[in-house]
Amino acid sequence: MTGMPEWQSMFKRCVIAVGGGKGGTGKSLLAANLGIALAELKQHVIVIDLDLGGANLHTCLGIRYPKITLGDFLQRKLTSIDKALLPSPIENLKLINGSNDPLEITSLPYAQKARLISQFKRLNADYIILDLGAGTSLNVLDFFLSADYGIVVATPEPTAIENVSLFIKCVMMRHLKILLKQLPIENLKNRIKDPRNLETIRTFRDLLRLIRSFEKETADKIESKLENFKLGLVMNNIREQSETKIGDSYKTMIHKCMGIPLDYLGRIYYDDKIPMAVKKIRPLLLEYPNTKAAHAIRLIAKRILGMDHSPFPLEQGNSLFDWKKKDKDTSPAVQEMPMGKPQKELPLGVRFYI
Repeated sequence: MTGMPEWQSMFKRCVIAVGGGKGGTGKSLLAANLGIALAELKQHVIVIDLDLGGANLHTCLGIRYPKITLGDFLQRKLTSIDKALLPSPIENLKLINGSNDPLEITSLPYAQKARLISQFKRLNADYIILDLGAGTSLNVLDFFLSADYGIVVATPEPTAIENVSLFIKCVMMRHLKILLKQLPIENLKNRIKDPRNLETIRTFRDLLRLIRSFEKETADKIESKLENFKLGLVMNNIREQSETKIGDSYKTMIHKCMGIPLDYLGRIYYDDKIPMAVKKIRPLLLEYPNTKAAHAIRLIAKRILGMDHSPFPLEQGNSLFDWKKKDKDTSPAVQEMPMGKPQKELPLGVRFYI
């Protein structure tokens, strides 16, 4: 992911992508209501529906029939993306609605995708929230990587945990592939593909070790780029007390098995008011502002504002490259749930994936 851009106006302009791989985990619900929560806190927010071919973010915001869509910009009916901005019922919040023309824009050519990313990163707002579609297509991965900070949304079900793990792995591998393309290292690529070397790679961290063993200078360049990768987790649809432990355990597992630092931003409890708000085509935070789910989303928004207008800092010692300093990971997150414990002591959703 990119580092925080230089502020070119009165706005902070932090881009946050909301993804996760699996459909139905509540990505659009979180994107819409997180935007509302930030707008309530006097932030200027733009939410963009990048679920190309399956846009429904406008419904979560209580907008029934958007007259302008992202498709108008992609088909060059609009000269700039700011002309696609739509007002919302919430002060300080605007929407760029997605397109439901799957045959037209679901597979964006590279030049069109680059133009879109370049344009939305110049929009004047404090926070730009990207609502991404399901899956691990190149569109989804590249939009996720274009953000300053990425949020993955999961539910306690084993299938959702497995899918978000695959999503994170695909994001990291896509990021690494892009970096490798920028370096003249064809010989290194062939050595990585050697079956004898592939057998030694179990985690993303193992892959970095392998690259370092061949070309230290190249590894340094890759690591300096990847240091900016910042990722957060939101657990949605929590129903039972036992499920409250999954987020912390999953954070530990991702760091231990993939070598990726993960911020656990919070959990959203199941509430039957959520589907009721959707049926009414009303935002949850406006229709049912006092529910547990609404309170949880507001806490996430306040945490974002508490980070001094920059992407979330990594916890001390919780770096992707800790292995360069010491073999044994002693970060606070790992100490909370040592991975040496029997798998039966881990929550079911995490145990399923390991």
